[in-house]
Amino acid sequence: MTGLCNKIFRTKPISAAAKICHSGLWKTHAEIKRCLLTFVTMPEIIDANRITGEDCFLVRLLVEEMAQLEAAIDTLAKFGPVTTSVILASYPSKAIVART
Repeated sequence: MTGLCNKIFRTKPISAAAKICHSGLWKTHAEIKRCLLTFVTMPEIIDANRITGEDCFLVRLLVEEMAQLEAAIDTLAKFGPVTTSVILASYPSKAIVART
């Protein structure tokens, strides 16, 4: 059965979304700046959004291998709990039309 895994070839990168929760660990807004500086250094992160609610950030990641995703999650987890979802499919963004 182990030989079966060697026959699977991925042609597209793995896309994932990760939410980072501050979990009451952050004492100041300086932590937000530290997160943003870390995001800039991570080539896996292609999009970052500061959000409301229990979570502070929603980032999108693009990696070639699951090991890269795991390493990215480990880096993000230094800032608090991380919830990650692998993106199965993406659809075109809808056009936003101004109403007159």
